[in-house]
Amino acid sequence: MLISYTTCLFSQTTYNPSCYSNAHGWTITKIERTQSRTLVYLNLYYHTTEKFFFHPSMYIENYNNQYDSKLYVTSAMDDKLNTWYTLNAETNYNFVLEFPAIPTYWTDINIKEPTQTSDYTAWYWDYISLNKSQDERLKIDRFFLNGAIKFLAGAAHPFDTYKFATYTVDYNNIKVTMYYNDGYYTYLTIKKSGNFLSFSRSDMVDYNCPVCSPFIGIHLLKQMALGKNNYQEYENQYERYLGKVLDDMNGCDLASLFLTLGWLDYN
Repeated sequence: MLISYTTCLFSQTTYNPSCYSNAHGWTITKIERTQSRTLVYLNLYYHTTEKFFFHPSMYIENYNNQYDSKLYVTSAMDDKLNTWYTLNAETNYNFVLEFPAIPTYWTDINIKEPTQTSDYTAWYWDYISLNKSQDERLKIDRFFLNGAIKFLAGAAHPFDTYKFATYTVDYNNIKVTMYYNDGYYTYLTIKKSGNFLSFSRSDMVDYNCPVCSPFIGIHLLKQMALGKNNYQEYENQYERYLGKVLDDMNGCDLASLFLTLGWLDYN
C-alpha cells in the first residue's frame, strides 16, 4: 500500500489497502481523503453476472473507536445510490463513492453497509489502514499476494495459461477466483483454522475447463511434501486435521497441505 501526502495537512491518498471483506470481486483501489470529502474508488470484476446496489446508508467508521460519529455516503458520483444494477460477468467496472471528510486522527477505518436484511448481504471492508506501508499489510493478505495465489493457479490447472485472480480475506475464509485463457475460471473458498488452510471440492466451482478437473494432477507432487523440512513436524497434526493419511489425500487435500506448509514457512 503506497501512501502519498501533499502539502495540505488534510490531504492523503491510500492505494490498494488490505482489509477484511465479504465483498468478493470488489477491490478498493484508492481512498482520497481531503479537508472537505473522502472519495473511495472501487473496482468490480466477478465471474458471474452480478446484481447489486449501493446502500444509501453505507458509512465509514473509526476502526479504533466505533463510538465515534459515522460518516454516511453522500453520492455514488456518476451512478445512483439505492438503485439496482445488473453487471456482466468477467467485465471490468469502476465506481467512486463520496463520503464526508475522514478526521485526521482516524488512522484505521471500516466501510460498511447496515445490517443485512432478506434482500441483500451487507458488505463490509474492515480494518483499512490509512497509514501503513505495503509491507505492513495483513500477514495472511501478504501471503496470498506474494505467491500463494500463483501456486493455487498452477496447481489447479498446470497446463493452462493463468491470467490473474481476485481474492478477498473474509477473516477465516479466503475467497479466490482464478481466471485463465479461453474463458474459464476456478472459484474456491479456503478455510483458515489456526495455522491450517484447507478446501475441498464442495468449496469450489470450476467453469468450462477443457483439460481436467482442478487439482487432479497434484498427486504427482506428493513427494514434495515429504521433502519439506517442516513436514515431519506437522505431518501427524495435518493428517488428524483432515482425518486422512497422506496416501488417501486427493488433489484438493494435497493442495491444502502444500498451502499450509507454505503458510507455516511464511510465519
